[in-house]
Amino acid sequence: ETKIMDNIPFAYRNVEVIQGLQINQRHLLIYVWLVGAAVFFLRNTISYLLFLRTIRKHSNPISCPMLADIKMEKGVRSNIKVRVTPCINAPLILGFFQPTLLLPETEFSDVSLRHVLLHELTHHKRHDLWYKWLAMIVNAIHWFNPAIYLLIRQMSEECEISCDFAVVEDMSIDERKSYMSTILRIMALNKASPPVLASAMSGG
Repeated sequence: ETKIMDNIPFAYRNVEVIQGLQINQRHLLIYVWLVGAAVFFLRNTISYLLFLRTIRKHSNPISCPMLADIKMEKGVRSNIKVRVTPCINAPLILGFFQPTLLLPETEFSDVSLRHVLLHELTHHKRHDLWYKWLAMIVNAIHWFNPAIYLLIRQMSEECEISCDFAVVEDMSIDERKSYMSTILRIMALNKASPPVLASAMSGG
């Protein structure tokens, strides 16, 4: 029941939601926005936590001697763990304070593995995971705006392209072709979208 009184702006007119409970329409819009933002944020956070739990149950730690060399080359000092899991089709890195590189149960040649490590360590060094969290928070705030979903998707794609450019910056033409071959191979294997709050070598 909407009770309209003369000379009262639309946003301040009262709406009787339940008998005896009245709120004005401005407050109603604020409540709807807050609920939508909370639902969006919690849904993505819970999905991420469930993914982490699944990975813990269905992954095995492995040693990766090449990782130490790539870390020295990229100037990365973080203690990065490497795990293999059947739950993913493309390599990805996740975690802020305890970063973990996840590899699919796929055979990688030494050259392809080097490309994977270069790509994911570049993401880590540039703190791209922090930007993904920030993007998710912005998306939660603007959950009602269709344009923001397109913007976030575009940002994610640009992040991957920028990372690739950084990786191949000092490569020769032949090395760049080899790197692209690795990306195409991973894209052919990857049929699922990566988790929202992780950085995968093949995002689609």
